Amino acid sequence: MIRNVTTAVVLALVIGGAFVRFADREKTYFGDEMWVLEFVENGRYMPHAVPQPPLFFFSAVAASRICGMGEACLRAPAEITAVLLTLIPLLVWWTTRALRPAGVIVWTAILAFSSPVSFYAARVKQYPLEALGCAVLLWLFLRAWEDERRWKVFAIAAGVLVATLHAPIFVLAAMGMAVLVGARTTRQRVRLAAMHPGLAAVFAVAYFGYLRPGPEVERYFGDLADYFTTELPAFWDGSASFVTSQTRLWLGQFLNITPGFAVALGVAILAWVVSVARRRDRENGAIAIASLAPAVLVLLTSAARLYPYGEVRLMIFLLPGISLAFALAVQWLLDQRRIIAVPSAVVLVAFLAVFILHGARDSYNASYMHIDDLRRLYAHLGAHRQSGAPVVVYAFDIRPLQHYVPIPPRDIVRLNPGVHEVTIPAPEFWTFFRTTDRVRLHPEGAVVAEELSDGQMRLVKYQRR
Repeated sequence: MIRNVTTAVVLALVIGGAFVRFADREKTYFGDEMWVLEFVENGRYMPHAVPQPPLFFFSAVAASRICGMGEACLRAPAEITAVLLTLIPLLVWWTTRALRPAGVIVWTAILAFSSPVSFYAARVKQYPLEALGCAVLLWLFLRAWEDERRWKVFAIAAGVLVATLHAPIFVLAAMGMAVLVGARTTRQRVRLAAMHPGLAAVFAVAYFGYLRPGPEVERYFGDLADYFTTELPAFWDGSASFVTSQTRLWLGQFLNITPGFAVALGVAILAWVVSVARRRDRENGAIAIASLAPAVLVLLTSAARLYPYGEVRLMIFLLPGISLAFALAVQWLLDQRRIIAVPSAVVLVAFLAVFILHGARDSYNASYMHIDDLRRLYAHLGAHRQSGAPVVVYAFDIRPLQHYVPIPPRDIVRLNPGVHEVTIPAPEFWTFFRTTDRVRLHPEGAVVAEELSDGQMRLVKYQRR
């Protein structure tokens, strides 16, 4: 009876999360997606030139060849990936002894309604697939830890994932640490630890062979290192304030900016880890390292300026491990005396309810990304712009604008970031800016003839008398 009820609750969470993402999938493409579309339409993976990992790239190419370049079609792989991600806790529950009903429900709820996952599951982006790859590794790791005969399956899957995605190398490195700490015998430790140098070699071949961004990426997208230096404090400078602020950013977004949830999660996981250490529980100790150490590895890697720490989308692959650790911590809390277990359950239910509500309201986009559905603005501009009338637009918004509105390049007036003045001698012209942009138009004297706004973007038609 309990098993059937738990399965029903988990599937309801999976379906609810899928519904949230499905409602968002047909919105217009934004600038980052347009870059992916151009490579996908070409259909050829170019080593060191395509920033997306091969597994994601070819799934997008396959979708485009099946049903075209429309939003619903190209976003389908990410959406399917996100659904599969939310089913991993159920697989772990069915095939290992690590989870019990409370744990599988908590883990599924976080994966299904974490707003950053939902946002990118409705976009042509690779981040849900990175999270799925890491979740699959956690599942196979748990199975192999219980039955040594399954390490071969783990090694094969790990080799494939580390060669075709960017993030699994962090999780695999943490699992190597877990093996060293948690192996039952020296013989087992040596045998299992020997597997990880081989996986590291596979990653090295992939990284230097085709994954590492080359000069082509910089020419097409600009200097990404400069972006993460000037726009975001993404590389650790050794200060505690960096760790605090950046962790608050990505973890808070993962938890849908639910007040107090991050504190409760941290306290619960810390209490569980301390308990595991005191009991010298090798199995749960290994799981704790495999789940939590990747975040520390990303932080250290950011100090070497190799991978940004804190940019939410690039940290999404950590969510399966962190939410697994929280699920196990919840199970442990509920096993304690009633004076601890009952308040913990009440607090948990309250936080999860608010978390799910915030996730359904797309808190990540509302508070961080600010990406709008611009179909109405694009349709109006396409229907009312006279041939030859210039459109003034910032560089980042040009590609999506031209995707939806056939504007000749000669009619596009491009503004680079930081430019807030422009000269438009034409008697009639349009501007397509964010509502927060303030651009001075020369010569002065143009009056507003039409104005439309959709959330963050504003379309204005100007005329000179």
